[in-house]
Amino acid sequence: MGAEPPDGGTVRRIGLVVRLNLLRNLRSPIYLATIVVIPLLVMLIQATVVGSGTDALPVGVVDSSRGPLATDLVDRLERSDVADVSRYGTEAQLATALQADEVVAGIVLPADFDDALRAGTAVQVRLLANPTRAVAGAARASLAAEVEGLSSVVQAARFTEEQAGVPFAQALAHAQAVEAERGRAERGLPSGRPLEAEGSYAYGVRSAVVFFMFATATGAAALLVDMRQRGIVRRLLAGGLKPSELMVGEGISRLVVSLVQAGIIVLAGSVLFDVGWGGLVPVLVALGAFSVVCTSVALLIGATARTFEQAIVFGSASAIALGMAGGCLWPLDITPPAMRGLAQLTPHHWALDALLDSAAARVTPVDLLPNLAVLAGFTALVFPLAVWRLKWASGR
Repeated sequence: MGAEPPDGGTVRRIGLVVRLNLLRNLRSPIYLATIVVIPLLVMLIQATVVGSGTDALPVGVVDSSRGPLATDLVDRLERSDVADVSRYGTEAQLATALQADEVVAGIVLPADFDDALRAGTAVQVRLLANPTRAVAGAARASLAAEVEGLSSVVQAARFTEEQAGVPFAQALAHAQAVEAERGRAERGLPSGRPLEAEGSYAYGVRSAVVFFMFATATGAAALLVDMRQRGIVRRLLAGGLKPSELMVGEGISRLVVSLVQAGIIVLAGSVLFDVGWGGLVPVLVALGAFSVVCTSVALLIGATARTFEQAIVFGSASAIALGMAGGCLWPLDITPPAMRGLAQLTPHHWALDALLDSAAARVTPVDLLPNLAVLAGFTALVFPLAVWRLKWASGR
């Protein structure tokens, strides 16, 4: 970008900043590879490694209760697509199977499992895992999720029994039916296909959109640092360009690149991986809101970092850390509750959640308002801070 300050009205000055930035980006083969080639290669590698499906994880079950609720839990595990259940008579037999690598995790249901659940008291369910297997944590989390699901159903049945006087067996059957219907609704795609029909990497494709949008935007923050180091920013501001105008122009150019990259990944996901994205408008609104967040963070890094190298480090570190915490590198369903709580502090979580909601049911932008409000909150916090930081760094 040249050193001559733009003149004219605000719109014209912002437009000139946008045009010069886009031209500079389009002339850089490395930048084009970053926003197009690398994301597609990562997606293709994922497809090659993961394939069109994944095998269920082998898990063991010891049912010392053999009551109807314990039986229901075992049936849940056997019906799930994540567990290949093997039954064992004792905990010692399950431990032997774990040592022999026959199963990667196991669950031991105590003799008072049914009575404790029915009474609403604490029940000691043991979850075992083979620490040498990388997937053991995921299997253990899946077992815990099924236990929590059954516990929620029983609590609903107990509440109905106490408040409406309905027999517990009848209340339990109703709660199970409601849960099953909710599960079918949540796992259905707008096309009417079940969610599993997309293949095991559908989640990965959606998370790739979120991850690479943020990573590309923050990676480009170094360009703003380069402009500051070369004195271009100072001369532009001295020539009449306002810091807010410069940041808006820089932001719009990065926003355009971010949305183009998102469109390429979405199209590739649909064509190569048969991913159903849902309604076009909700998806565009979600991606647009997240793009503004990505741009704001990139501008803050560009206005804060003192050197080109610092900007690269800050951008890469924030992209990886927030991507991991926000669920872009693995599903949050397999993480501990504390990790799921931490994810809600990241914009990645809310953007990815919006994309998943758009795919799982017919929704409108109104249904995504909680997610959009949080993303707007991130922008309202970060963008003014970026403008202030640029003023401070430029001595304005």
